[in-house]
Amino acid sequence: MHQAYPSLSQLQDDYFLIGSSALALTGINIASANDIDILTSHKNADDLKNSWSNRLKANYQTDGGSLFQSNFARFNFDIMDIEVMGDLEVKRNNTWIPVTVQDYFLFEENGYQIKIPTLEEQKRILLLFDRTKDKEKLKLITL
Repeated sequence: MHQAYPSLSQLQDDYFLIGSSALALTGINIASANDIDILTSHKNADDLKNSWSNRLKANYQTDGGSLFQSNFARFNFDIMDIEVMGDLEVKRNNTWIPVTVQDYFLFEENGYQIKIPTLEEQKRILLLFDRTKDKEKLKLITL
């Protein structure tokens, strides 16, 4: 993430690491993380699109299909791609529900800090997403 930190440190709104990377940094023994997922505001997503325009993976399609909507982009970084989701919403019972983080802790690395949802918050978000891969991650948390 060291390549990403300079732009992340300039963001005005909150942003949170979610998904497999967040689970790993919370101490969950997860087999692999294919990318880094950042949940943030619509404005922050636009700012990152501008800042990381040379890393943008054009026309990238997520596996969420019609389940999610956000100001989305995927960026190519040396170690791992980063996906940014601005004002992410998930569709449940034909209603769009905003994905928010209520409680988090600060993870520090090389002088930079990133907000990571607490384990309880990560469980809540995974339950909200409710995909097969999210259910598999939930099993790791409850072991």
